[in-house]
Amino acid sequence: MSDKIDNKDINRGNELVTTLLSNRILKIDRKEFLYQLFKEEPEIEKILENGPIEIIDEKQIASIAKKAINNTTMKSSAASFVSGLPGGVAVVASIPADILQFYGMSINLAQKLMYLYGYPDMYNDDKLTQEGKNSLIVFLGVMLGVSGAGTAVKGISSALAGQAAKKLPQQALTKTVYYPIIKKTLANFAVKVTKNSFAKSVSKVIPVVGGVVSGGLTLATLRPMGYKLQKALHEGTYAPIVQEDIIKDVTFTQVTNSEEDEAFEKLKKTKELFDLGIVSEDEYTEIREKYLKDFL
Repeated sequence: MSDKIDNKDINRGNELVTTLLSNRILKIDRKEFLYQLFKEEPEIEKILENGPIEIIDEKQIASIAKKAINNTTMKSSAASFVSGLPGGVAVVASIPADILQFYGMSINLAQKLMYLYGYPDMYNDDKLTQEGKNSLIVFLGVMLGVSGAGTAVKGISSALAGQAAKKLPQQALTKTVYYPIIKKTLANFAVKVTKNSFAKSVSKVIPVVGGVVSGGLTLATLRPMGYKLQKALHEGTYAPIVQEDIIKDVTFTQVTNSEEDEAFEKLKKTKELFDLGIVSEDEYTEIREKYLKDFL
């Protein structure tokens, strides 16, 4: 079972994400967002400067995150969202407004959660930084269930939580470690959004009977995706994690996406042939030991 990624899908996914992120409606102003949440707190200035995780109780952070997920799930307006796309409309002209809205609100929610869990401002002079874009793509990967994305977010969050100066760690989002996850997320996104008909997209990407109602998101779609991301952010922020182990785990995931899948399929087929008496025990043992040595 090969897991090759089509570069056309990566480029298409990047084009779609870039177009969505260019919509100002999706942008979350970090300071305004945190101020509205914690304006009654005595240390509001420190919260605005460094984020809330060092000041606000862990359980309260989790509770606020879940409220944000539920509130965002209930809020949406396809008409206002699509009309707000500045340029690039041709890129998404063939995609139904409900699908655009769904993923747009997913990106909007991801920003709320990242700032709640102590991430720095992803915008510089009102322009999304490359690090910010990469972060949001990895977050989208978690929400889409892309393998390795959850581990990546835990690693970034863990490293970030230990820094006094809230900047993304130097190891985070480098091509050698996280870029394969970014590529896979972009390809996954493009395939799910653009390669099927509207009916297929709704049934596979958003598996709710009747699809997504224009102007609103359903509890059965965005909410579970938001909880996946919230869980990864929370565990990475508060659970003790060794950064080297995270890097190793993410790198290992990249291998499993292709080479290990092929090796495992070969091992499984060899076992079936062994059970049928077609392959000898020595041949099966040799292949099994090679698999264990290379990938475990």
